[in-house]
Amino acid sequence: MKKQLSLQFYSDFICPWCYLGKVRLQRIRKELADDLDMDIQIMPYILYPHIGPGGVPKADFAKKTKPGMGRSLRDEAKLERINFNYKLIDRIPYSLEAHRLVWLIEDNDLKYAVSTQLFHDYFEKGQDIEDHEYLKKLASDLGVEKASIELFDNKEQGKEDCLAAI
Repeated sequence: MKKQLSLQFYSDFICPWCYLGKVRLQRIRKELADDLDMDIQIMPYILYPHIGPGGVPKADFAKKTKPGMGRSLRDEAKLERINFNYKLIDRIPYSLEAHRLVWLIEDNDLKYAVSTQLFHDYFEKGQDIEDHEYLKKLASDLGVEKASIELFDNKEQGKEDCLAAI
């Protein structure tokens, strides 16, 4: 009989270390799948609360990073076959809308799938994860129920609860 493990994964979709952690969590989940059933609840976190709607230019933000962090991240990402493509990212977005979308999805597996795709699209494709139309299309493409996407259209729906969880 499989053992059960429930955990909460707090992350921000603009955090490269969170993406690395998510990829590692997925690898471990697959490696232990025969013995362990992992129920992973995706939880929101805002890494940089001073970044508001519209985000900030990457050039302004990059000046504040710590020396050596990029090298360490690249080394770790290489181990997990993550291809960070910062050249495609022109600004650091405000991630609340992406978190709100995931928050409104009821099915844990769908939340997990959407969050995984958000990380990938932002860090490897340079996708603007603050763009409302992109978020709706992503949700639809991954099979999120229409009712959740319609709730997301109301910019206040789920916002207070999502912020409270953060």
